[in-house]
Amino acid sequence: MIRLRLTQPRLPPQRPTQLRQFCPRRLRPRRRRPTPRQPRQLCHSCPRQRRTLLRLRLLPPPRQRLKCPSQSVEHAAAVFAVRSNPLQLRLSATYWRFVFTELLKLLLVTASVVVTVGAFALALKPFADGRIGAIDAVRFMMYASVPMLQYALPFAAGFAATLVYHRLASDNELTACYAGGISHKVVLTPAITLGLVCATGLFLLSDQVIPRLLFKSQELITRDASRLISAAVNQREAIVISDAKGMRRALFAERFVRPDGPPPAPAYDYFVLTGVLATELDDQGRVLKEAAARRADVWLYRQTEQADTGAVRGVTTVVMELSDTKGSVTDRGVFDLAAARQTFRLPDALIEDPKYLSWSQMQDVQAKPELMEDLDRRRRELAAALAEQALIGQIDADLRADGAATLRDGSGRTIELRAGGLGARDAAGFVLLPRSKFGSVEVASVLSDGKVRVQRARTGHITRARAVATPVTAGSEAEAGQLRSTLDIRLAGVSTQGGGLSPAERAAQEATRGEAGAEVGGPDLEREATLLAREPAAGELAEYTLAGLTASSDPLPRLSGLGIYELLAEAEQAEGTKNLAESVSGRSLASAAGDLRFRTQDMMREINSKINERFAASLATLLTIITGAIMAMRLRDSLPLPVYLWSFLPALGALFTIAGGQSITHRQGPVGLLLLYSGIGIMLVMVLAQYRKLAAH
Repeated sequence: MIRLRLTQPRLPPQRPTQLRQFCPRRLRPRRRRPTPRQPRQLCHSCPRQRRTLLRLRLLPPPRQRLKCPSQSVEHAAAVFAVRSNPLQLRLSATYWRFVFTELLKLLLVTASVVVTVGAFALALKPFADGRIGAIDAVRFMMYASVPMLQYALPFAAGFAATLVYHRLASDNELTACYAGGISHKVVLTPAITLGLVCATGLFLLSDQVIPRLLFKSQELITRDASRLISAAVNQREAIVISDAKGMRRALFAERFVRPDGPPPAPAYDYFVLTGVLATELDDQGRVLKEAAARRADVWLYRQTEQADTGAVRGVTTVVMELSDTKGSVTDRGVFDLAAARQTFRLPDALIEDPKYLSWSQMQDVQAKPELMEDLDRRRRELAAALAEQALIGQIDADLRADGAATLRDGSGRTIELRAGGLGARDAAGFVLLPRSKFGSVEVASVLSDGKVRVQRARTGHITRARAVATPVTAGSEAEAGQLRSTLDIRLAGVSTQGGGLSPAERAAQEATRGEAGAEVGGPDLEREATLLAREPAAGELAEYTLAGLTASSDPLPRLSGLGIYELLAEAEQAEGTKNLAESVSGRSLASAAGDLRFRTQDMMREINSKINERFAASLATLLTIITGAIMAMRLRDSLPLPVYLWSFLPALGALFTIAGGQSITHRQGPVGLLLLYSGIGIMLVMVLAQYRKLAAH
């Protein structure tokens, strides 16, 4: 800092005229020479003195001239020297290199320790439960170390900034920087730079790397199905398996036995469970089936699949054959089976969770929600319900208008259904009304030899409508695999004219007769009781089922090609239409559409919460570093650990508000963003307030 002292020149007293020419102001009496502590107040408004000072660059330019004319020339020269000194605005490379290196070294050491401890804690429980081995535990720690940075990096960065800047302040190195003209902003530049680097890196990691490693770590635990089942059996715990349809199977066994010898190909593993108890639950948690078996032989098959989002995962197919089974089905009764086989898929990890997706993949899902497997399954169910009810309405309209409706069976034969219309739905399905009061329901079919066979039934029902894929042999390659709507018509008290049933048709009827019981795990007790209560007349069939009937104008191919948003718009238009109130299966269209709409909105809210959670975690890292540096500079006389609490506690609170805000945003929508960013806002206000106090001194 330049300090000047200017005094007026002493002129001869005998020539006052020359003094007036030098200074036009009135003459002042001679004063004592000022002491160094009281610099003499000179008149810098004098034109000649002002020009001299400006030429020597001891006064600021006219635009930067001090407003108060009473300030001394020394103070004006000092202020101008500080403002015009380029060293005050230029960052010292030595200082920046030293501080940034110390920050980076301490950050790496602290983050490594915290991440290692956290990854070890995460791998300890599955290793202790026997779900992973020693080698897999090490791999699990490697996979979990990077995701742990999302929680460890803010605290490690704040700790590094606190220690480095506290030592700079306590060793008076910051005082030397201030004396050399370095401002507080320049002193904080290394911490701000490291904070920006950490925040940007953490956001990129949480968007691109962490989702993949989370998927790998989850896949590492769940890919070995035999080890999972063995660990659950040994710990006397139930094995809960969920499928893509929302169904859950709970399996409990007393013993796990692995036979000697290799498993039969192509299975990669084979074992036996004894004392098995199995239950099947729906998506609401209600028990649908339960069964107990003396023994269960289990085969495991391995395959891979690729989801619509591009993620590739492994899938284990579990085939379980139960022996000496006794069970029950809800609302159907108890059944006994000598042997029963169940097959279900066990994916290595669930791709449906948005935490396994990157930002670009989340945006794709927001534009096309059907990319998610669960939403796509519900979309197909809604399309099948719309097509089914539209098909039922079309058949009802044809029967009431013309008294007949034309259908086709699986072999391509023309089937003409003759009835008066469709009645209300009962337990068996939609009732086929006869054309007259004492009439019957007729089904006319054209045989291969050209004859027409007419089957008259006392009662008839449309029992089931479902969507099936068109086989390759049923049409061209372009139509192969396309979904089609099929109907099942069940006739009771059937008399046939124009040709009897062939042996193949009789075998198909026997298979169809037991199909309903096989699907639910037991016989159709209600149907058997109804048939036994009314014996068929002579020459009549007690029951005849026409399965797999299709209509010429099937809306399902068009509806199955629509996206979720378009399909929901179709459902809104179809709701409230006559004859479309319920499907054959009893599930209303409003229920299917409402379920899909709720699941889609829930997925959109979860994606929004995950994106904001990752962004807020990055901001918390930046603010934690700055808070630690500022508090260390202010509290230079305190111990480092109490100073660190000033950045640790706000960062901890910010992570709690981020987690809570993410959960509320997932459940309730954007209102949760206020809580999610509240911790970040509090930290920002704290940083600004503390920096203002620091800059004031």
